[in-house]
Amino acid sequence: MSDETKLLPCPFCGGKAVVHVNEGVCVICTNCESRTINLIDGRGNGRYTGGAIKSVIEKWNRRI
Repeated sequence: MSDETKLLPCPFCGGKAVVHVNEGVCVICTNCESRTINLIDGRGNGRYTGGAIKSVIEKWNRRI
């Protein structure tokens, strides 16, 4: 797993995080159920844009 796709532990409880796919994509902590926003891939300029999984992982791993 590359550093781009590696999920950091939950910033609130230290629990394990997983990518959850169901009518969109989000990252959820398996312990406290904290989660990112739910994103879906879209279309732009007649092409699929992709990147929802990468985006939620980046949002999860971004720490203040």
